[in-house]
Amino acid sequence: MKPQLRQRLFELLQIVYPNLCLSCGQSLSYKQEFICTACLHSLPFTQNWKQENNSMEMHLWGRFAFHRACSLFYFVKNSGVQNLLHELKYRNQKELGIFLGEMLAEKMKESMSCDFDFVIPVPLHPQKERQRGYNQSQQFAVGIAKVFNCKADTQFLHRKHATETQTKKNLFQRLDNVASVFELNNPQFLKDKSVLLVDDVLTTGATIEACATTLNKVENLQLSIATIAIA
Repeated sequence: MKPQLRQRLFELLQIVYPNLCLSCGQSLSYKQEFICTACLHSLPFTQNWKQENNSMEMHLWGRFAFHRACSLFYFVKNSGVQNLLHELKYRNQKELGIFLGEMLAEKMKESMSCDFDFVIPVPLHPQKERQRGYNQSQQFAVGIAKVFNCKADTQFLHRKHATETQTKKNLFQRLDNVASVFELNNPQFLKDKSVLLVDDVLTTGATIEACATTLNKVENLQLSIATIAIA
């Protein structure tokens, strides 16, 4: 199909089935995906990937051993970033997770060493994943792994039982809530490997810390962290 005809077809479909920006709700232009150009220029990117001892690394410093850490956005309430995360987690926009993973990975490649063997998402409890239909962090991991040409793996890290929602808990309550929740499967295959652990949002860091502490039991594992947003 010729480009002009393809664009005309897109414009006609926009009338019947409008393709909207998941950040601001405005109509997307031809060839735009998920986020409009205006939002892409206004979203609060962290620039973590350009900085050692960045805001995310300082947030996690001293809590567990890691190599590098970065986040794509700063989380702001009632913002475009919150809208994106809501669409990803609760509105079945799972392809958005892949898109954001690819976006962060391309930025990480600009100034970070990204020779990862595995990208491992923070796991959901199977019951919760069945209810939602997917793990949003796994979608994010798939996008990152695609750019880095490595494997997004869900087999190594397992959530043993469901936990209460973390939303209204403080740091100590969150740490207690996820203590001993995660376990390793086949840790021998992670020995001497470089792993990127990913999640959707870093708030207190309790969940990431619990996962990282579990992964760091593996001999000579180099662990890095990435999230879509940091609060």
